[in-house]
Amino acid sequence: MEYRPLTDREIIERCCLNLTETYFALARCAPGFRIYEDEGMVGCFSDLDHPAANFVMVARPTPRSLQRLAALPQRNNMMLYLLPTSESDGVVEILERSDFQFVNRLNLMFYRGEPRTSALKLESMKGYSARFDCSLFLAKQFFSHVPEEFSKQIAGLTAGSKCELMRSALGDLGAMTYQVTDTLGLYNIAVSAERRSRGVGSDLVNALLAKAYESKLHAVLQCNDSLLEWYERQGFRRYDEVLLFRCAL
Repeated sequence: MEYRPLTDREIIERCCLNLTETYFALARCAPGFRIYEDEGMVGCFSDLDHPAANFVMVARPTPRSLQRLAALPQRNNMMLYLLPTSESDGVVEILERSDFQFVNRLNLMFYRGEPRTSALKLESMKGYSARFDCSLFLAKQFFSHVPEEFSKQIAGLTAGSKCELMRSALGDLGAMTYQVTDTLGLYNIAVSAERRSRGVGSDLVNALLAKAYESKLHAVLQCNDSLLEWYERQGFRRYDEVLLFRCAL
């Protein structure tokens, strides 16, 4: 199989679209889910006090739409994702003047390597109970430093969503994926603490890339700076970044 060559801009757009649609797929399961739209931005709020269900994706906002965003009463529990555009630097300045503070960055990664095959078997979780158990396992690997209730909330959203959840037979590694058009987003790639530093993570990524190849899909993911070099060794290339902000008040 040969993929149609994509420009850098097309790759960035696919990364951002998959990220946005995946987050909405999770948030739609939250009680009181409602869409928020304004010039250059789209997001949602819910009755669940969790950033996974209270966020705004910002691309090319106007000064007025940013002012309205800053005035929202819900912004104390809101996560803001600034998508990459030529205007991002100016938007950052306005956000910082509006009492939003930078908290993290997500590197947008796109797989550019050779087709993969894998002998690792991953089972797709079916039924809410199995999906919740898998989701909770994934959440605990990423949010070990927060109260368990935080992980249970995101696990509940994930279990009820249309995202695919996969886990090994032993239950010691797993991941979530979500397809948007011709792109497969890889999320929550997790290995239990007991199995880390043994090459298992590379085996897991290889299995996910093989899944994408078999379905004739491009593979994308987001990672923080600490994992950037590791994913580059797996064949991914960084194309841009999404900046995360929270209310500073």
